[in-house]
Amino acid sequence: MSVKRFEEFVIEDIEKEFEKELEPILQNVVSAIQSKAPVRTGNLKKSIMYKFEKGKATIYTQGMGASLLHLVERGTVARKKKNGGVTGSMPARPFFYPTISSFEKEIDEKIKELVKGAVK
Repeated sequence: MSVKRFEEFVIEDIEKEFEKELEPILQNVVSAIQSKAPVRTGNLKKSIMYKFEKGKATIYTQGMGASLLHLVERGTVARKKKNGGVTGSMPARPFFYPTISSFEKEIDEKIKELVKGAVK
């Protein structure tokens, strides 16, 4: 059995507080991204999630939609297939990163507020 140092408990408490305070904002970010996601099958929209891990918040895609994000976000170009045919191209439809960027100021302000409160 390992013994935790006092600092580890303090860090864990701070991380839990940050998660509690940031979770509503991340829920809003994910909802906004999902509302802007192009829908054909719904897989991309359903794949957008968030998590907290070791004091870090991450918004990501998982499952069937995960392999689609970069194609939709950046678009595709026509290319030749092995059988001689050509694939179609798709224009970029950025929605994921622009939506996250639109929340940056709110997230930064919340983090500054939490740090300021933790330092007191």
